[in-house]
Amino acid sequence: MRVRLPAIETPVINVRTASLPKSRCRRVAIIDDNENGLDGMRSLLEVDGHTVWTASDGISGLALVLDIRLDLAMVDIGLPGLSGFEVAKRSRAGGYAGRMVALSGYRQDSDVKQGLASGFDAYILKPIDRQKLRDLLGAE
Repeated sequence: MRVRLPAIETPVINVRTASLPKSRCRRVAIIDDNENGLDGMRSLLEVDGHTVWTASDGISGLALVLDIRLDLAMVDIGLPGLSGFEVAKRSRAGGYAGRMVALSGYRQDSDVKQGLASGFDAYILKPIDRQKLRDLLGAE
């Protein structure tokens, strides 16, 4: 016995259709020494149409922030070479005026205060989800 089922159309999702309009696409740096986290965030941002640069240590991250006109720099606090706090301080001293967001597993009030005093605009606890990333990029 053979059973025939009616054909079901599978919706095709065009990644570009789901991305932000070009006017809202951002130039973003992710500076994080956790390779898996860095790759995951980069992939999520690129799917949404953003241009992404990455660095895995504080020294390279600082150079990236100062050399490229970025809209947003997302910086891990616990980096080799220079801490995220130092990257923020030196970026601001070097003239970087874009948004800076600290990414951290450090949850103490003193860490948050130090981050904001260092020049970060926001302090986000890891892990960061896709919607939080989108919210960060939608903020002007």
